[in-house]
Amino acid sequence: MKDNKEIIEVTVLEENGEKDNKNVKKDNFFKKYKKTIKRGIIIGGVLIIVFGGITFSAIYKTVKGNVNYTEEKAKDIALDKVKSEIKYNLEDSKKIALDKVKGEVIKTKEDFDDDNMSLVYEFEIKGNDNMLYEVEVDSKTGAILDFDSPVSDKRDRD
Repeated sequence: MKDNKEIIEVTVLEENGEKDNKNVKKDNFFKKYKKTIKRGIIIGGVLIIVFGGITFSAIYKTVKGNVNYTEEKAKDIALDKVKSEIKYNLEDSKKIALDKVKGEVIKTKEDFDDDNMSLVYEFEIKGNDNMLYEVEVDSKTGAILDFDSPVSDKRDRD
């Protein structure tokens, strides 16, 4: 009969042998299929890149194709909204400008003010003194936003 020490040593050796056997089997598996595994990883990576690119391209084209709003169209939409909020129409604004400068309106222009999101009426007025004035009137408030006169132009140049 064997001693307990011998039995334990034999058992430990057998267990180590099984572990070594398992490692050898794993090593053999990886050696045998190393090329196949590498090929699979490379092909998988390439497929991910290709399909990712195709998907991105399709999404990009869809998004770009659905962009119906150019900057001009966006301004038109904002201008329509602003026009619905007008409190002072062209004639009212003209009266306000002529109250500031007595004379005759030569030119009228509607302008959309992006900063204040409002419609501005610009008037060029030939004053009773034969001088040219420019007056800007806000359509929401009726306030005079800008007033250019020959006197103010002369001061600006000095």
